[in-house]
Amino acid sequence: MKITDLLFCLSLTSAIPGITYLFQLPKIGTSYIIILGYSILATLIELINHSFGIHSPMIVNLFVLIDALVFYVLLSKWQPQSLYSKRYIIIPILISTWIGTTIFLDIHERNAIFKILYSFLLVIGSINVINQLLFENKSLYKEFRFIICISLLFFYTFNIIVEAFCLIGMKFSVSFTLNLYFVKVAFNILGNLLIAFAILCIPRKPRFILSF
Repeated sequence: MKITDLLFCLSLTSAIPGITYLFQLPKIGTSYIIILGYSILATLIELINHSFGIHSPMIVNLFVLIDALVFYVLLSKWQPQSLYSKRYIIIPILISTWIGTTIFLDIHERNAIFKILYSFLLVIGSINVINQLLFENKSLYKEFRFIICISLLFFYTFNIIVEAFCLIGMKFSVSFTLNLYFVKVAFNILGNLLIAFAILCIPRKPRFILSF
């Protein structure tokens, strides 16, 4: 098997959270349907890229904006009383920053600046939610918000490091660069599996019983 085919197969783990959500949908409802939509979109992009041999930075740059918005909205939902939840402020800032950095760098180039900025935003949001859950003395083993935040924290912290290397133009050997990429793929797979497990831990939607 070629390395490109192996990476393609590994990338399809993005479908696992979506499939899990579909099975859980009757139990948990549509409160977190955004996860399903994100999973479907990520998987479709991987399929299109592999099927047509398209690996365009433009597609990647468009997807990172969606990535930023989806996980920001998710994290802000869990912090309703904080500044982090001010979507009418932060979402326009995110979009404006993406437009500004994309125009400055060219949409066909790697947008490391935006990736670092939004990764930092998601890391801060994840830490805030984790601290909030610890303060509430909740059992974290099957707390779905904690599991999702841990996966985001690991992946986007590593993403900041990788993109910082790219931004400052550090030169590495081919083997080191390849190993770095495989570590990022491993974090991505772990994140997808953790999010799928978190979906299994989402509490059932309440059932309303009519009294006569």
